[in-house]
Amino acid sequence: IDNSAFEHCSSLTSVVIPEGVVSIGDSAFDYCSSLESIVIPSSVTSMGTNVFDYCDNLTEVVFAPNSQLKVLNENVFLNCVDLETVILPENLLRIEYGAFQYCYNLTNISIPDSVTHIAFRAFNGCCNNLTSITIPDNIVSMGTPVFEGCDNLTSITWKGTMYTDKTTFNTAMKDASIASGKVWD
Repeated sequence: IDNSAFEHCSSLTSVVIPEGVVSIGDSAFDYCSSLESIVIPSSVTSMGTNVFDYCDNLTEVVFAPNSQLKVLNENVFLNCVDLETVILPENLLRIEYGAFQYCYNLTNISIPDSVTHIAFRAFNGCCNNLTSITIPDNIVSMGTPVFEGCDNLTSITWKGTMYTDKTTFNTAMKDASIASGKVWD
């Protein structure tokens, strides 16, 4: 799917990308304000930046089983204010800068154990309804801050032993407790 292929298609409500599509270009569905759901097939190996930027009514994103996608690029779901549920690919390795930035209604996201990198501000200014999250043990780098503005995040389960400081969790730390993991004071 080419860059900006469906940009500003305001009447588009759902998309099922056919199996066999391997790439979704930058801003492919940018400003599709009526888009509510998307299914991304296992054949997709790359997604550009800002693919679903400002899809205000997008509530659910499903990556098909056996997804080949390894990286969620920068701002891929930026400003998807109604996004509630994301089922991430089981083999995902990286969540890049601002991937879920300003997804205010995100309530359900499971970070797969395969993820090794969560970039700076991956969940910035979002997650008004996200109260808990589990960070997998394979994480080798996390940007600072990752969960800035996630004020209702009160439970962080961190399976790993990578050292970080509390600014990684920023405002989320005001009432949160961390189970496991190692955090510098």
